[in-house]
Amino acid sequence: MKNICSHVIVLFLIPLYFPWSPFLALKFLIIMSLCICFIECLQGLIVLAHLLRYGSERVSD
Repeated sequence: MKNICSHVIVLFLIPLYFPWSPFLALKFLIIMSLCICFIECLQGLIVLAHLLRYGSERVSD
């Protein structure tokens, strides 16, 4: 959760450095937030698959 919060804070700071229109900055924030959520979910699925695979092998030993 801490990792997601730090990403969100950075996303809100990035548009401040560029003279974008508010609509373009909002669009950028939404797209980047969705990308970060997708990456975080993918990492969670990889960890879950790893635990299911190797966890079941340990139980069968």
